[in-house]
Amino acid sequence: MLRKPVSKVEVLDDSNRRIVNVFDVQRDPHLSIRLRDALCFTPYAEQEFLRAREPSTNPMEDAQRTLAVFPRSIEQASESLCRLMLAGMTRQGFNQAIRSCNGSGAMTKLHHRSGSTGALALSLPFWLRQPLAAISDAIAGVSFVAIFAAAASYLAGLEPIHALSLSPLVIGLVMGIFYANTLHDQTPDEWRAGIAFSAKQVLRIAIVLYGFRITFQDVGAIGVDGFAVSLIMLSSTLIFGSWLGRKVCRLDAETSLLTSAGAAICGAAAVLATESVLRSKTAEHKAVIAVAMVVSFGTLAMFLYPLIWKGIASLPTSSWMHMDARTFGIYVGGTIHEVAQVVAVPASIPGSERAMADSAVIVKMTRVLLLAPTLLLLSVHLSRSETRSLSTADKTGSRVPRFALYFLAVVGMNSLYAFPHYALRLIDEFDTFLLTIAMTAIGMSTVFSKFKGVGARPFIVALGLFLWLSIGGFFVTQGVTHLTRTIA
Repeated sequence: MLRKPVSKVEVLDDSNRRIVNVFDVQRDPHLSIRLRDALCFTPYAEQEFLRAREPSTNPMEDAQRTLAVFPRSIEQASESLCRLMLAGMTRQGFNQAIRSCNGSGAMTKLHHRSGSTGALALSLPFWLRQPLAAISDAIAGVSFVAIFAAAASYLAGLEPIHALSLSPLVIGLVMGIFYANTLHDQTPDEWRAGIAFSAKQVLRIAIVLYGFRITFQDVGAIGVDGFAVSLIMLSSTLIFGSWLGRKVCRLDAETSLLTSAGAAICGAAAVLATESVLRSKTAEHKAVIAVAMVVSFGTLAMFLYPLIWKGIASLPTSSWMHMDARTFGIYVGGTIHEVAQVVAVPASIPGSERAMADSAVIVKMTRVLLLAPTLLLLSVHLSRSETRSLSTADKTGSRVPRFALYFLAVVGMNSLYAFPHYALRLIDEFDTFLLTIAMTAIGMSTVFSKFKGVGARPFIVALGLFLWLSIGGFFVTQGVTHLTRTIA
């Protein structure tokens, strides 16, 4: 009998009513706050354990002693009982304070966490400690992501990587994914709020600042044909990609939409902006798939388009397939995914005319400007779809993204030419860093095990979009430019 293992289930007598007292204190709004703070500063020490074994006439003090003694008891059943008691307490602040009752039974996580700020926390009122702790944790999480983003920005500036025109966003995404699938379990739980903030709120700020890269004058300078190509390719790519993903490849609507948005508008930034409009817990992981597809085929286009120009330039000017430098620039800006890739194509063509680079960048910026109207229309469409699917319309809130309106306002301010060139350059660099932070944070929440069953369907959709942009876009550009010249 003495060699018999300790039972996994043990009945404990609560004749002294100490366990019931814990729940009584938790139900009191004032005493529960005091109990939470007392537990935050309960050390893992023998003296504390011996003191906690003795009951107290003070209800709050007795509850603190009860929760301090159970995780440190010798019996395994006591540890299980402690976890059961904590599971029944639903207040978020209280759960956060005592969730450190872990497998070893040591209430040490919050104690160590408060070590650096313990003196400050003790000098603050009870009602102020929890908000400050949450802010401190959020700052720590954002700073953690920012370190990765800074490393990605440094790597993107190295000559071998810079020659491939890989943006810091892509490198940050890869670094985040690597971390998520190797060291993710080492991330403190308190930092996860900051990582989520980086993937959501920092992203919205970056999209708004993206408006400093374009003016309404740029759109007017490209002419009717350039704007028409941008509008036709954007709308047709969104429609074709959604149809191909949902109807042909049987892919979910969100992944189809995110992939189509990235190909139609401005690559990874458009994927992130579209993901912020969707209200889905799995949208972040699907955004990673879309970004991977868009970046892959955008990089392929960056190497393919100079070869296309080489073939076109060798054709006689009387051929319908022939393009001048300006028309080819419209084709490049209207069909390639990322802004950096659009800039890289004319730069990689020896002896290319300035008109090619100018028209390519302006048409691409026109597609970027259309991001805000696209998000607004998408939000209205999704809101109407939700309203029809619900019995009452008040079960859903408005999806209209305010950051899209702010984006248009920033474009309007930038169109006034009120900012000096060096200030715009600094804003552009800062905005790229914020986008890198957002992309890195999304990568940190990407675990490969969540993508089981996806298969090759996203690849097929991205391939179909690439073929439409490169082949269909060529004929659309030729048709629109010939039509406008005929009318003129």
